[in-house]
Amino acid sequence: MKRSLLALILLAALAAGGLLWAAAAVGGQSDDVVLREERRAGDPADAAGFTVSQSTTLDGYLHWDTALALGPVPAWETDFRYTGVRERYSGQPSSYFYVNVFSGFGTSTSGYFSETELEADFGFAAPLILAAIEATPAGAERTVTLDCGDYLPYLPVQIDAALYSGDDRQWQYHPGDSAKLWPDAADFFCLPADGVRAEVTVATNEEGFAYDITFNLRSDDGVPELMTTECFAGDGGLYLAAAVSRYREADGAYVLDETVFQPGIYYLPWRETEDGVQVDTANIRLCYALSGGYASRIDFLGGGTRMLAQYADGRCVLLDTATWEAVQTFALPTGRIYYWEVWVTDELLLCVTNYFDSEPDGEPVLSARRATLWTLADGRLTEAIDCDVTAAGLDGDPGRAAFAYDGTRLLLAMPLDDGGAYNRPGFTVAVCGPEGLLYGAAFRHSQADDPHPNSIELDGPLLAEVS
Repeated sequence: MKRSLLALILLAALAAGGLLWAAAAVGGQSDDVVLREERRAGDPADAAGFTVSQSTTLDGYLHWDTALALGPVPAWETDFRYTGVRERYSGQPSSYFYVNVFSGFGTSTSGYFSETELEADFGFAAPLILAAIEATPAGAERTVTLDCGDYLPYLPVQIDAALYSGDDRQWQYHPGDSAKLWPDAADFFCLPADGVRAEVTVATNEEGFAYDITFNLRSDDGVPELMTTECFAGDGGLYLAAAVSRYREADGAYVLDETVFQPGIYYLPWRETEDGVQVDTANIRLCYALSGGYASRIDFLGGGTRMLAQYADGRCVLLDTATWEAVQTFALPTGRIYYWEVWVTDELLLCVTNYFDSEPDGEPVLSARRATLWTLADGRLTEAIDCDVTAAGLDGDPGRAAFAYDGTRLLLAMPLDDGGAYNRPGFTVAVCGPEGLLYGAAFRHSQADDPHPNSIELDGPLLAEVS
């Protein structure tokens, strides 16, 4: 009998009240996982000391946690459990903080937009939207073009943020409260409204109530856009890397505009208010001025003594957070057509560079993959491994990868891309050393062969550990 069919019968038995029989029968499935190695490169003995773990579930009731110990003869153990209610993996939520120019949106309503509601929902853009509504006759749809400089000193800025606080991980702010979190953000960035047009399309019903609105900004020179990324300080504030660019419709390029706003890394402190914390705009300080580009990511290393800023073009600068001076600059590996996946921990930087070739039909095809690892020592990052891992066949999504480093060797694991099936069990591994690729293999998971529509799926992230 197929495993999925048996599992469904067990579930039905449990639902019918046959708890004792079902519990005993389900226990017999606890070892019903088989991993089949498909070796692609190297010697499995060179992977000894690493463990890869993957969890699977059937409909949230049946759960298998399988840990594979790599080595000369790969071996695995599976822990099985049944839950009377559906349980699925739920990761710890993370705080985030995004800042954008308030440009394009669409909305609808079954009633009238009051001025108070407009200000609450759209902030600085409310006067423009209200003017467009007033200029639209009842039962009509009209696009109204307005000069933003007639209504606003600066372009409206939108905050999309969620902050967690306390051990219970409760929301302190969510996107609907973002106007409270930094109400004077537009006054900090000072993006000029003169020369920018607001195109507002409004549809009204026969009573004159607006039931559909779209809003977009236009400019002959390109509407200023904010390029930001954040890193939380943990001491009552956050660091925000910010820059302004303009989109040129003529060639589709984004051009950095350093005349409007100084690209850099800024410290945004919080201040306490009756409604909770709020950005203390008066005490924002510029920590480090960026030049020739903008930071696409910033991270702490070394217990907060270092900050790594990555430019969008792959350049990196390592900063001393006590003095905010650059102690090191280097670049991520590049190629003709490539993109990166980057992981940063307190002590290392891992970059997986993916290289592509263009097929005759124009579709990019992955042609090579390289893993480069830097470790932090004496306040600087030193390259420890630079390895071509193409032969390992890491054909899954690198954004879902896991890795471990034992001080000499790097283990990189990715969920198996099995014919485009995103959530099916199985994974690929590559083990690298300073000398290159030591071992590469795919591990086929027996539960991936289950043909039942209620198939067994992944439940949680892939884990890689030093045994």
